[in-house]
Amino acid sequence: MAVTGTNVVDRINSFFNDSTDAIFTAAQKLEAVNVAIDDAFPVISGIGRDSSITLSATTFEYTPTASPEQEWGFSFAYVTPQSSSSEIKHRLRRISQVVNGTTWTVVVPPEITSAWNGLTLHLEYNDRVGRLSAVANSVDMPLSYLWYAAAEWLLSTRPITGTAFDTENYERQIERYERKAMSAKRAARRGFIKRFPPTYEYGMTSFAGGRYGQNIVTS
Repeated sequence: MAVTGTNVVDRINSFFNDSTDAIFTAAQKLEAVNVAIDDAFPVISGIGRDSSITLSATTFEYTPTASPEQEWGFSFAYVTPQSSSSEIKHRLRRISQVVNGTTWTVVVPPEITSAWNGLTLHLEYNDRVGRLSAVANSVDMPLSYLWYAAAEWLLSTRPITGTAFDTENYERQIERYERKAMSAKRAARRGFIKRFPPTYEYGMTSFAGGRYGQNIVTS
């Protein structure tokens, strides 16, 4: 069920007895919710799918249309079957990826491009959940995680900005809320836990024969 920023702020106001924004401003509370959303990635994320690539037997590097997060890239690949009426989609392995600036390129071994020539490549990735522009907006994340993570961030700001009350009392609670937020985030996991191995460049190693010997030069 989607949760609104208002749901999170209401719980913050109730716990801190701060419905008048005397301790934390309304802007700080909205930012706390957005920090919680940001910190959820990649454990809690949307699942993005790109199907802009058609495999070619003689092409081994592809630049998809999608732009996954730079720190993660793509996680999962499969191709459409030869016959959709009699076969399921085929998962691909041994795919790697290269990042050039902010653009991810996927590298497909030649035996895969040859076997699945002309079929659509599907790539899945962790898609970051968007921040809230207004507190009334909704986000598809559990209230338990959002509230604990937002509270932990607000508590962490008090040693820097707090002047009207004993900040040490709040400092002692930071670790507790950090643990609760982490536990709630893990319980709500829905993102991929693996990604394609990143590489800086793709080329032959000393074992240059290829998986099936297709790269061995005999003359």
